[in-house]
Amino acid sequence: MPRSSSNNNMNNQRDSKHRRDSRSRSPRRNQQSSYRSRSPLRNNCQVMTRTSGPKTKSHLLNLPKELRDMIFDHLLDSTRLTFGHRQIRCEYRKVLPARNALAILRVCKQMYQETSNIWINRVLFDFEDSFPLLDKFSLLPISTISQIRNVRIRMKSEEPDAPEAVEDEEQLYGLQVLQGLQLDRLTVVPGWGDSYVGCGDITRFIETSFPCKELCYHTPTSSFHENNQSTSADAADLLTRRINTMADQILDREKFGTPFTIQILQSSEPNSQRTGAVFKNSATQVLKETPISKNIDPAAMIACGKALDPNAETLVIFKPTATSSTIPDESLEGILKTVDGIQARKTWRDDFKDHYVRDAEKNKPDMRNITTGELYPWPFEMRKTHTIIDRYENVNDVIWPGKNVDQAWPGADSS
Repeated sequence: MPRSSSNNNMNNQRDSKHRRDSRSRSPRRNQQSSYRSRSPLRNNCQVMTRTSGPKTKSHLLNLPKELRDMIFDHLLDSTRLTFGHRQIRCEYRKVLPARNALAILRVCKQMYQETSNIWINRVLFDFEDSFPLLDKFSLLPISTISQIRNVRIRMKSEEPDAPEAVEDEEQLYGLQVLQGLQLDRLTVVPGWGDSYVGCGDITRFIETSFPCKELCYHTPTSSFHENNQSTSADAADLLTRRINTMADQILDREKFGTPFTIQILQSSEPNSQRTGAVFKNSATQVLKETPISKNIDPAAMIACGKALDPNAETLVIFKPTATSSTIPDESLEGILKTVDGIQARKTWRDDFKDHYVRDAEKNKPDMRNITTGELYPWPFEMRKTHTIIDRYENVNDVIWPGKNVDQAWPGADSS
């Protein structure tokens, strides 16, 4: 073979090897790519994902702010925060709010900023007894207390009695020690197994001025039928007597008496296991809004007695013409004290709490050793095993005897 031909072959082999080596060193050329990976559609999707991903927001945040506000209002109006010691029969258990309550505040910074200033005047603060209400609210500044709008409280006969050293203890029950409280609605629920006939729990608020624009008394059955044998005439008579008593209480307070009206609603589903139906639009108006006075129309009372269902969930609504936040402190008898020659309002923590704690320790020393949850635990904590998380179908649910007891805590309806 000629020398020149041999040299050319060797050069060609070196060039070919060099080209193969360069291709092997290139990561792009060395990789095998399928048809799917070479698809223009797939490549375009990848580019779109890379460029638009960081800018993508949730569907909620993409909505106009006006719509977001409407959604927030609906969500928060359906939220309740429950505290206190829930009683079923002779047992009490500490109850805490549902775990997902106010979860929207923890979603992201923008959600927090948009809802942090509105949630407090939308949610229902639900207290199973009055002491946690006073303890928690008394820690808040007046500017925060004044934003709270909706509170529900269950009255209990097992609460420690006010000691003799504390005068005008009705002010405590009237929540007047919480300066700045300007509720739109205060709902009172009777204690488990307590008598709620005639709206007795309402008296303390009438005598100490209303801390709300609307005071509701919510009961599992008619609060104007004393027993199963009560007739419509009996109900009309009891309602008339209660209205006359309230009118006298207003007159007794003279210039500090607060005129108010009464209205009665009942659930349109008396045999339903669902509770809180009296707050729905489907509720039946048994008595239209009527001024409390000594000259009540007898015909209206008779008609109301006939319309009242003795077994239907009942809501009695009182609306005062003035609330404790709109009248001078001087009208709140017993709520002022003198400190260094200056008048100031009494407070729960400074003027009442220590007296109540000492009274509880003196009269019920066994509360220190709560082991079963069968005794009223306040002001002592009970075991964590007796702590339960609040559950409800709708925000106005109430645990009534014979209904939805399972919502109290698992197994509560088995005994």
